[in-house]
Amino acid sequence: MNFQPTRTNEVDNPIEALAGEIQKLPSAIRWLHASESAIMELACGVPQTRGPRTRLVAGMLGVATIVGLARITAWATSFCLLVGRHLRLMGTRPSNDVSGVVFVGIGALREQQLRKRLEQDGRKVLFLHEIDPRSLARVLRVSWRELIREWFAVAAELWSELGDAIHRGIAPRDRRIEFATRAHKYAHFRAWFRKLKEQTPRNSPVIFSAPSYVAAAGKAAGLRTALHLHGFQLRDVVYPDFDEVVTFTEVEAVFIRSRLPSASVAVSPEQSDVLATNRSVAVIGTYNQKKGFEMCASFIAWALEKRIPVIIRPHPLDRTAFFEQWRGTDGIAFSGTETPFDLFLETCRPCVALSWISTGLIDALRRGVVPLTVETDAARILNSVFPFLEVSLRWPQEAAAIEAILSDEAARARARFSATNLARAASSDRMA
Repeated sequence: MNFQPTRTNEVDNPIEALAGEIQKLPSAIRWLHASESAIMELACGVPQTRGPRTRLVAGMLGVATIVGLARITAWATSFCLLVGRHLRLMGTRPSNDVSGVVFVGIGALREQQLRKRLEQDGRKVLFLHEIDPRSLARVLRVSWRELIREWFAVAAELWSELGDAIHRGIAPRDRRIEFATRAHKYAHFRAWFRKLKEQTPRNSPVIFSAPSYVAAAGKAAGLRTALHLHGFQLRDVVYPDFDEVVTFTEVEAVFIRSRLPSASVAVSPEQSDVLATNRSVAVIGTYNQKKGFEMCASFIAWALEKRIPVIIRPHPLDRTAFFEQWRGTDGIAFSGTETPFDLFLETCRPCVALSWISTGLIDALRRGVVPLTVETDAARILNSVFPFLEVSLRWPQEAAAIEAILSDEAARARARFSATNLARAASSDRMA
């Protein structure tokens, strides 16, 4: 495995070209254009996948467009959702305790590590879940007046963006859908963050684990904001104007510096002990995949033929039940999805880990486990900032190399050495 770093801002990448242009929009309207699914559809023709509520709103706005009422319909939908959101929160009693570092997350597993780092520095951490509005209401309550005033300010900033005359960013249809489904949440977060700023002067920034519209609301409210990444970055992400960013690879640090030239970007690579691996392979599931399943199946069949133990770890969000066909098969064990991934690696100690483009491959690399990829959608490869394919072997093209690694302990030791060196290279500032 040879690691050759590539440029992080390819001019011939359609996703980067579009998202990079959206990044240049004024911050007040940028979050409205930051729909990753709309960017992927416009840049690569990947159809958007919408949930039932979003499909309902899209259908309603489609009808309203025919009669020339799309903009006012988006406005009215957002306002009704705003009122409903506030009514649901009225019974929640706030503690009014906003001491400590405010950490806003999405419930990702890696956030536990990020919070522990902050606590190890002797700081109290106030965790807020951006998907659960009650986590904010339990701390501070926003009044009707504050909320309505903020929403009207947001609506005024975005009114022209809801029409058809502007031809920048994502399509007008998608802007209206984003406004109708998210503007009420954005306004609520912005009002909450504004109240936080007024109530307590803050020397430290509010920390976010995701570069979402929630972080954009915090920045718009006048707070200092920091992004502590919980996962690897994609090119279709459009960033709020963070003051600070902490990544765990230099590849992504270079990328984010190109998007946020005014931000202070630092690298905090995750350090882990190299594992003494055994003659077994892990198959790491992911979700939202359309290609590569037959290759994954062929790898499992190959491993069973070679009498190599297989450990399957489905992704917690995978709903395909693809791996269930092997449950109860001799030579195959399953790992529970509730087990932290690092603990899974320490317990099973596989020599090789196979997956699609996944953060699990890099986690494996850090522990001396050889990463192996299968075919995935071309758009996913274009969308990935970290060069997964450059640090991984590929199945089935490099089956001989995998068999050689699994053949004896000396080969496994050499593979562990190579993997950990690749992990260090990927996290090193020499890549800049």
